[in-house]
Amino acid sequence: MAGRHRAAASVLLVLALALAFLAQFYFLRRPEYRWDGLLFVFLSALCFVLSWRLARPAAALPTPSRPAPLSAWIRVHRAVVALAGLGCILSLVASWQARSRAWNQDTTAVVILWHAGLAVVLAAAFRPTTRPALVPRLSRNRHSEGAQRPKNPAASRRRPFATLRVT
Repeated sequence: MAGRHRAAASVLLVLALALAFLAQFYFLRRPEYRWDGLLFVFLSALCFVLSWRLARPAAALPTPSRPAPLSAWIRVHRAVVALAGLGCILSLVASWQARSRAWNQDTTAVVILWHAGLAVVLAAAFRPTTRPALVPRLSRNRHSEGAQRPKNPAASRRRPFATLRVT
């Protein structure tokens, strides 16, 4: 069964790429059929998501009793949603700028806007969900397995950080 899923995922991935190239062709060479290009982009994204779902191992599939609503996910991942939205807006502004320029005008600003939008979307896509601690947490657990209880209370006052542990 895994071989069939892998083959189907591969076919869907190739189909997704072909539909994405076809959509770009429609956007660039046949602008009067932009809605067809948009449909091809949607179908490409759908094929890509289906390919991704088929390629995941069965053990990695989540089995929630009830899926969380989209609003809860957005509340938890505010930064990712904000970055993805900003990237889309920057790319949209770059598209509008490119459309309003003549073929012999400078397009440096358009390229910079488009690259900025792409960089922001990539930052949102590869943003880690958990951050490593930049500063290790310090605990004042004086009676843990490695720390000795001072026999002289005055000695602990002279060395206040001697019993700090890095966790």
